[in-house]
Amino acid sequence: MENNYYYSQKEKDDTITFNSSSSPIAVTQYAYRTGINNFRDFFSTTEYFDGDTPLTFLIANYVHDMNLLVNLIKKFDTRNEFKELINIPNDYGETPLHVAAIYNNVEVTKAIIESKYIDPTIKDHRCLTAMDIAILMGHTKVSNVLKDCKNMPISDIKPNIYQWGNIFTSKLSFEVRSNQTPLLFNDTLSSPIQTSYGQNFCLTLTDTGHVYSAGLCSYDIGCVYSFGNSSMGRLGLDYTDLAEPPIFISKPTLISSFGDKCMTTIACGTDSSFSISSDGHVYSWGSNINSKLGFQGAILQSTPRKIENLVKMKDVACSNWHTVLLDEKGYVYTFGSNIDGRLGRSINGKESYQAGIVNLDFKVRKIHCGTNFTTVLTESNTLYSWGSNNHGQLGVPSISAVSEFSEKPLLVKKLVPYSIHSIALGKQHVVALTDQGEVYCYGDNSLSQCGTGEVLDIEINLTRIKTQGVFKISAGGDNSMVSISTEHHSFGEQLYSILKSGMFSDVKIIANGDQSQYLTAHKIVLAARCKKLDSLIRGQLKNPSIPQSLPLSITKLIKSFMVDDTMYIDFPVSSFELLTILFKYVYSDHTSLASKYTEELGEISFGLDIQRLAYLCNFKETKSLTNLPKSSLMGDFEILKDNEFNSIYSDVIFNCISVDEASSGKISSYKLLAYIGSSYFKTMLSGSFIEKDKKEIQLFETSITGLTALLNYCYSEEVPEDINECIEMIIACDQHQMLRAKDLCASKIRSQIDNESLCYIYHVSILYSVKPLKLWCASRFISIKDVSKLYYFDQLPEEVKKEIIEINDKKNLGSLDPTLNFNNSYKNNSNNNNNSNSNSNSNSNSNSNSDNNNNNNNNSNSNNNKNTGKKSFFGFF
Repeated sequence: MENNYYYSQKEKDDTITFNSSSSPIAVTQYAYRTGINNFRDFFSTTEYFDGDTPLTFLIANYVHDMNLLVNLIKKFDTRNEFKELINIPNDYGETPLHVAAIYNNVEVTKAIIESKYIDPTIKDHRCLTAMDIAILMGHTKVSNVLKDCKNMPISDIKPNIYQWGNIFTSKLSFEVRSNQTPLLFNDTLSSPIQTSYGQNFCLTLTDTGHVYSAGLCSYDIGCVYSFGNSSMGRLGLDYTDLAEPPIFISKPTLISSFGDKCMTTIACGTDSSFSISSDGHVYSWGSNINSKLGFQGAILQSTPRKIENLVKMKDVACSNWHTVLLDEKGYVYTFGSNIDGRLGRSINGKESYQAGIVNLDFKVRKIHCGTNFTTVLTESNTLYSWGSNNHGQLGVPSISAVSEFSEKPLLVKKLVPYSIHSIALGKQHVVALTDQGEVYCYGDNSLSQCGTGEVLDIEINLTRIKTQGVFKISAGGDNSMVSISTEHHSFGEQLYSILKSGMFSDVKIIANGDQSQYLTAHKIVLAARCKKLDSLIRGQLKNPSIPQSLPLSITKLIKSFMVDDTMYIDFPVSSFELLTILFKYVYSDHTSLASKYTEELGEISFGLDIQRLAYLCNFKETKSLTNLPKSSLMGDFEILKDNEFNSIYSDVIFNCISVDEASSGKISSYKLLAYIGSSYFKTMLSGSFIEKDKKEIQLFETSITGLTALLNYCYSEEVPEDINECIEMIIACDQHQMLRAKDLCASKIRSQIDNESLCYIYHVSILYSVKPLKLWCASRFISIKDVSKLYYFDQLPEEVKKEIIEINDKKNLGSLDPTLNFNNSYKNNSNNNNNSNSNSNSNSNSNSNSDNNNNNNNNSNSNNNKNTGKKSFFGFF
């Protein structure tokens, strides 16, 4: 009989009261004595330990008898019911193996990889495997153990983001680090373009549109959301709680007060918040102590309020007691407290609610606030500061023995020899990035905020950081961060993955005439990304039997020729490896520049007029971040919409068939781009479906208008301006599972919503699961006196009517679950039964006819493909 000493043979109904403060020993004891089902259920959940599973919690907190924990892990292999438990991640995507790597626990790592069910390929929310983490954190013993794990993927991770100072570590604790410490972030798939710090947390926005959070926080993406401590009205959600304990908002909540206004800039102080709308108006809310919100009267403002009598502004920065604005012409305005001269101008008294202009002899392009000082970056790339200088944060030596502040803007002379590209401010320190990619820090260094490097001025702690080739910087309260990665795009990474797989390839890239080694590539990508290669390919297609050539330099030629209907393009290069580097850039706008190939790669990219790569290789250019050409990846692919280009390079025709002739039609496209852009097409064009090899594919559930808009988005990430076309595209995107495209369409529709279309748009947002559009519409219902009198309201399903009335009655969005989606039966019933207008009738008829056509098509395909063994994509679904 099996000796299951870690659980009772008789199932127990224990009441679990564990939390993140529980003793790991107590948790382990429970695991040993509970029954089989309770054991499985307990180790499958994250509800008890603030996002950790019981096992990840134990690994992170166990400090006693490690053998007890190791033996517990081994028991996960003893029963089939437990085989999934060893890989269950916590809410951060970290499996037990990830956590063992983070905590450098060699014994636990050994126990986990011995499991026959372990999957070492799993990546966490940072896109990191356990091996990646061990390498980034320098945990050599753990990484050596992981090398022995079966199926462990080879890690080529290289740190691209470093931080120092009082940093929040992966162990969820603050530590002071003077050396540049790698951040656990995988920017192989995305690159950080902005990092913003709050108290005890930071958010990193990537060029793929993802937001990563680090520290004690949560996040969401949308218009303007707020969450956290509501005291002093800082969230803008109309909570006024001077006498009561603050309300904590745990999930991002839409600030409905903005209505249709589109916000372009946001800023947060200690207990106040600001935003700027697309028309240049400034809104503020939160604590108005020291008049820092820009108006008189209330001590707090619980909802966003427009600051009157301002010119159009483009940027805002704020701190605990003062606020700075930048207008469209480059002039700086300040208001709030003037203690220590932080406003940079003279006022009557200690504070002013009126925004006054700072007397500067130059135009400004960036504004930043520290706790008690202000620094601006001028259009001539120099720095000026004013306010407190008690830690040298103004970038000048001690002003005098009497005063430690300056009301007058002071030039940071020590940095005048360097052209400053960008700056970031902490509480009392400054991080400056030069045009040449060098980083300088000065100010408070009590927690190593200024890092390690060459100290140029000990009085202000001016330090040149060791790390070179930096592209982005950021600063928190007492820490600093840099990124040595250039921008790139997830679209490019998807393209590059197709390049490596060889799917849809129609050209082979070789080096020096050697056809035995080649890269499989795609004519449309090469032609779209490089006009010179486009010319070469067109010439070869026009004259298949005659080899073509393209001058690369005075002595070198790129040649093309055909062999059995396959096009070859031959590059004169010193190494085939150089070609892989070059074409990774062509496909993704991002590549690792090996120093031994930089000069030659620069020569090739210069000859092909690939300007950004030539610049990054520093070939025939003076290095300057300001003059670095922007990524042209998405812009280059707009040519795919060109009819003449399409006639040469398209490889598929999509035939939309509908009973409504206006919704029918054919459109030429490209399988590669359809595959990348749509999960629907990805499934259709892969595997053994017959559509994979067809030149013309019939579509029975997509209108020609919606499909055209959808394909244009695949080429350029652009959505239509017309509201009706946007709705057609949302319908198509819902079917094709293109969530980002739906949200972009929602943004276009948002500005055109009026009371007449409100109910109809709200209905569309529910039918096709468009969360931002639903929230925007809901925010409008709050301000309407009688929603039942709105156009189209009486034609809505009863469930939707009830929800709208509840929102209107409660006058807030608290009752609205933004993730609410009606089930498929509701959606089908709405489409089939709601005959309130011609659009609904048309959609219903179209859907019904589509089903019939699909059935007919399935039968036809079934009959036509009995011998091939291939199924139709439509038959499969």
